[in-house]
Amino acid sequence: MAKTSGLRIDMDQLFSGAGVQRLLSTPVPEREWWCLRAIAWEINKATSGGNTRARLYVDRGAGQRHYLDEQLTPTADWLYTRSEDDWLWPGERLGLEVDQGQASTIVKLYAGGYSEREE
Repeated sequence: MAKTSGLRIDMDQLFSGAGVQRLLSTPVPEREWWCLRAIAWEINKATSGGNTRARLYVDRGAGQRHYLDEQLTPTADWLYTRSEDDWLWPGERLGLEVDQGQASTIVKLYAGGYSEREE
């Protein structure tokens, strides 16, 4: 039988350099599963030049990504949201990739849901 607990993920990071910027959660512990029911993210500076987009994904390790959502030309100080049940399995991480992010960009990501742990 699994034990269920509430789960909140709050992450933010200042990226000093311009280019591709990636924000990753901690990995899901062994014998645990996370169900993310709501995810929100924002950046404080608009992307600039070239291929401007942001992609929300599940990082499976070894370069494998399962993409969940994409926003073309993300706007500064706008809260983007996703309300789906997204599952993460042991070892996986939630990630956000901002392409063509400006220098000194702050990326924030919030997620809520629940975790199930094998007893």
